[in-house]
Amino acid sequence: YISKSEGANFWLSVLTDLEARGVKDILIACTDNLSGFSDAINQKTIDNLIKSWGL
Repeated sequence: YISKSEGANFWLSVLTDLEARGVKDILIACTDNLSGFSDAINQKTIDNLIKSWGL
């Protein structure tokens, strides 16, 4: 996936595409606080675990 920015809309489109390809649920999502990623994953999953990694 390529985008000029990494906002919530971009990540939501990535997650929607993964869902269309057959992904049923995301059990664990690790992020370094990318802009919008947590919001996007929360929109697509009910039960999730978000672990933020401090870099």
